Amino acid sequence: MHMITRSLEIRRAGIFVVLCLSVIGAYPGQAQSTGTVNHPQNTFIGPCVGFHAHLLQNGPADSHGVYHAEWAGWAGYATFYVNYHSGWTYRITQSKPVSNGYQVCVKPADLKANFYSSITKDILRWTPKNQVSPACSQENADWTKAALDHENDHEKITRQYIEEKNRTWNPAGFQPEACGEGMTESEAGDKAKAALEEIINSRLQTEAEQLKEKIMKKQKAHDEAHPVRLINCSICGAD
Repeated sequence: MHMITRSLEIRRAGIFVVLCLSVIGAYPGQAQSTGTVNHPQNTFIGPCVGFHAHLLQNGPADSHGVYHAEWAGWAGYATFYVNYHSGWTYRITQSKPVSNGYQVCVKPADLKANFYSSITKDILRWTPKNQVSPACSQENADWTKAALDHENDHEKITRQYIEEKNRTWNPAGFQPEACGEGMTESEAGDKAKAALEEIINSRLQTEAEQLKEKIMKKQKAHDEAHPVRLINCSICGAD
């Protein structure tokens, strides 16, 4: 994973995804950015060669302060997740007496589901201890921009997949029915509603997991196709 390539380019972290529990209630799904965290452990003060070595030996610290050698940065590691909000009302499709009371069956009405995610980013940063040449300063700026652009690309990919999922999700293709039995019609109805909620949440959780896998596959492909190069310290000399 994310090892130095033969051309001395550096692979950054793929997004780490945690699937969270569902939440009931209609909510517009989206990819929510929480910005760049600028973890203090990810700023190196010293010469360029020291920063270069820090990249290879330590790498950036994630949101829990854990280092990842040979990474230039991370997007969402240990904080990124895919989740959903959902909401519906109940439509009774059948209610009848049975030997031990009543049986009630229900289907969802006005079913809505919106998937969303949250992501933070961070990269390594070099702060020269001494004044450096304009060319060295430019190399530092170029490398920093390349690393951050790479993490921003991961955020864009995530947003695109989330938006596409919400745009194409159609409740018409998912109309499950659940039944419950009880001594009273009300008790039977409550059991039917609880069973239907479990069915819907199970389906939406599965879809969230599938969305996670699609995002992960795309993110890994992006890392392979667009690795972040190592900073060129030959421009900086001993600085």
